[in-house]
Amino acid sequence: MYKVRVFSFVGLLGIILMASSCHKTNANPSIGNWVRREDLGGNSRSEAAAFVVGTSAYVTTGLDFTGFTIPGAQDSLGRYFDLWQFTPDASTDANKPGNWMGSGGASTQLDSFPGVPRNSAVAFTIADTGYVGTGYDGSNNLNDFYGYCATTNTWTKEPSFIGSPRYDAVGFTLNGKGYVTTGYDGSYKSDCYQYTPATGTWVEVNAFPGTKCSQAVAFVSHDTTAYICTGSNNGNTSICNQLWALEVVPVSAATPNGITWTEKRHISNFDTQSFDDLYAMIRQNAVAFVMGDFAYLTTGNNGAERVDTWEYDIKNDLWYQETSYEGTAREGAVAFTINMNGVDRGFVGTGRNGAGPTGQFSDFWEWFPLQAYNALD
Repeated sequence: MYKVRVFSFVGLLGIILMASSCHKTNANPSIGNWVRREDLGGNSRSEAAAFVVGTSAYVTTGLDFTGFTIPGAQDSLGRYFDLWQFTPDASTDANKPGNWMGSGGASTQLDSFPGVPRNSAVAFTIADTGYVGTGYDGSNNLNDFYGYCATTNTWTKEPSFIGSPRYDAVGFTLNGKGYVTTGYDGSYKSDCYQYTPATGTWVEVNAFPGTKCSQAVAFVSHDTTAYICTGSNNGNTSICNQLWALEVVPVSAATPNGITWTEKRHISNFDTQSFDDLYAMIRQNAVAFVMGDFAYLTTGNNGAERVDTWEYDIKNDLWYQETSYEGTAREGAVAFTINMNGVDRGFVGTGRNGAGPTGQFSDFWEWFPLQAYNALD
């Protein structure tokens, strides 16, 4: 029996021209355009970990169900340890802008992840270092952590996560510190931990106040506020319909950890007003990324793999449906935003549709929120 819950990761960036009000329709399925980009340089996989340093994204670990060894990339259980770097071309008009370089197979440009191969880990970035940890190795829940310095192309063993070993948690960065919360260790979790790289210390902070869950998503706005939503508890996604914001605040007697949680509007039809009548964001194993003042939620599973894409207007706490993800419906994907020349660029790729070797993906798609839908790209 395998365990394949997703890490979802992450904290990333959005822009879109839309006036927000409670009277505006929230179904705009032809707004925005997905464009196919270069496939992952390594093998197809799901439940990978991804982080961004500068103008490059990095993808590592993950699962592909094949259960055979790819030298330098994979263990005998189908879990990966190779590392791949993606740097998009500055021209967004090129056919397939960007380039992957990595480790695994015949290529050894990047230093492979040094921990045991795993899936459903978390990742976050602080300065020029990406941090990867927790997850599941096929037999054990994990709590080890490693930092990858992009400047020197080297991994360093970091202090282990002090919460229970787990997988399918979320990780993100706020104000120079890393956070890990939710996940699954045999039960569903809501405890939250903060990592300070300067001292190499983990401390437990205010727990996630929403429903205990795994396979949630996290996204970060302007390095000041993190948002957590979706996920499942005992296989039930409908009870994970809350959206919570974690903010960095001054340390005081009331906020000794320097953070506070605030509940936002639910992500289901929960209000008697009409603004949420068409909300359909409830799911697990999805991805989210941020561009400017807008976040985007897509893929995942709620009885079946999904492609519908939703835009979150962070300032007004409202959701709108946009053009569906144009790749095959999937869960367990990764998403990231890369800022190039002051422009945020969002990408979604990898993942799986079903639990078999033919259902794994390596394709990547870029999201253009201001473009009209074009089925030919």
